[in-house]
Amino acid sequence: MIWSVSREGWFFDAADLSAHEVPRSATGIVLCPEPCGLRGACRLGIQVERLEGENAAYFEVECPADHRERPDFAHGTWTAAVMSEMCGVLPVLLGIIAYMGTLTVRFQAPVPMGERFIGRATLYGRERRKLFVSATLSSSVTGTELAQASMVMIAATAE
Repeated sequence: MIWSVSREGWFFDAADLSAHEVPRSATGIVLCPEPCGLRGACRLGIQVERLEGENAAYFEVECPADHRERPDFAHGTWTAAVMSEMCGVLPVLLGIIAYMGTLTVRFQAPVPMGERFIGRATLYGRERRKLFVSATLSSSVTGTELAQASMVMIAATAE
């Protein structure tokens, strides 16, 4: 798959999807084509992402200051967005292009500003083209689980 950029933004030939050619930062973080691909960094603050085993990924995330709700807490929309991103990136790391079908986020505790969070995403099931992914976001300081998510994704092509 060839990603190209024009005045209208990033585009690709959907008939030639490949998870190995999505935009990435200089450190290898999977990036959405816009605006992150244009910036070369994840605007949600994902600092580290790597596969853990055959069906899981590990993330380190810091909430950018412009996503705070108050000086001491991240905005709920940022939390939901980063949960979506972790769930959505896992299939790419596994070599699969997939699209979000549904996302459910459960907020368990306020997300404090100024600390690094540990995220984990797991592919826990498949049914034809459907992928079932779960994710958690925890404090690296206290270990408290702050949010959980589950996402049903649809693989772009049958494997």
